[in-house]
Amino acid sequence: MFDKKIILSIASIAIIYSGCGDEKSTQVEKHVTEKKSEVVIDKKVDTSTKNIEKVKNEIQKPQIEKIVNKVEKIVSVSSDTLLFKKCAGCHGATAEKSALGKSKIIKGWKPSKIIHAINGYKDGSYGGAMKGLMKSQVSSLSDKDIKSIATLISKF
Repeated sequence: MFDKKIILSIASIAIIYSGCGDEKSTQVEKHVTEKKSEVVIDKKVDTSTKNIEKVKNEIQKPQIEKIVNKVEKIVSVSSDTLLFKKCAGCHGATAEKSALGKSKIIKGWKPSKIIHAINGYKDGSYGGAMKGLMKSQVSSLSDKDIKSIATLISKF
């Protein structure tokens, strides 16, 4: 694409030669006209390209959002499962066991009950014979981790 300065320079030369009325001035004028049309064509192509990209992005955006949502769901489920893996050692793969034969079966508990129990183990206000062991198991869990584990267990 040509710069405005180049076009103005060519136009200036054309004006100077146009007073002479010779063949060179006609050639310069023709050249200026050709370059102007090339610039217009280039601008049209740029506009078309931008519109194509805009449409392409609009079409892809919903598809990308669906993929991102699926990936986030998979990652979330995977991280919840990883968090529960430590619990599964004693409580069973689906929380169906009495941990070491001393705890209640937690499968199917409501999330609020699980959250209350885990937070109680963390602060020492909940639990029986396994209170000390459970405190060490849950001490590193964040509130988000606890909520995730509670949601997962409640779905078993």
